[in-house]
Amino acid sequence: MALTKVKGSGLATGAATDSLVGIDDNATSTAITIDASENVGIGVVPESWYSQFKALQLGEGGSIWGRTGGGVYPAQVYVAANTYYNTSGSERYITTNAASQYSQTVGTHSFQVAPSGTAGAAITWTNAMTIDNGGIITTPNQPAFSVYASSQTYLVNTDVAVDLVNEEFDIGNNFASTKFTAPVAGSYLFTGAIQYSGNGTAHINFIKNGSFVNNGWLDYGDTKAASQTRILYLNANDYVQLKLYHSIAGTVNAERTRMTGYLIG
Repeated sequence: MALTKVKGSGLATGAATDSLVGIDDNATSTAITIDASENVGIGVVPESWYSQFKALQLGEGGSIWGRTGGGVYPAQVYVAANTYYNTSGSERYITTNAASQYSQTVGTHSFQVAPSGTAGAAITWTNAMTIDNGGIITTPNQPAFSVYASSQTYLVNTDVAVDLVNEEFDIGNNFASTKFTAPVAGSYLFTGAIQYSGNGTAHINFIKNGSFVNNGWLDYGDTKAASQTRILYLNANDYVQLKLYHSIAGTVNAERTRMTGYLIG
């Protein structure tokens, strides 16, 4: 639909084509485009959208769209960057770049991200955060891990990095053998626990980038044990290890010697 303002009249006239030309007397370029499917582009010609959505595109990559009613998700709205639903109902990149979107679907809020992709290619989303309609927040890709040791032998009066070779889970694959490497800067919560054989003095230590952070020990009678919990601020690529120390030589109990960690903010 094309509307051209008539000078001095305050009105607009024109035939039903496909664009609104100008918003004042001296306009010389297309400001708004409304296509035959009632999708709107401001500063851009809108993409060819899936028939069940009505969309407003803003500039090169911004878009807001909602479902036209009915269907599985009648209450649905999206705010997105660099993505649209094509006529086959497949989400695609608008330009060659990364993409993100926020949606409200039947009371659930979802935040999704995607790495850089080629214009027109299909998008595979990563669900970064969800708030359901019960108010529960989930961040399924938040870095977190839980690992435990093998039956490791240690030397007397020697600090030894614990060989934590058994993974219960490792979201993001940031733990390898003896150390956790931070994928992003932030505050991380760590716990460590070790159970020893023998009756000597037991210590447990967190090591950040090769240097001691703190140490402490607990004594549980004949079987020695130590545990510690710390919140550490790490920059991206900083690493943390769990080290043990004992006043006599011996071994550790594998399943009771473990380390966990989680990005908290």
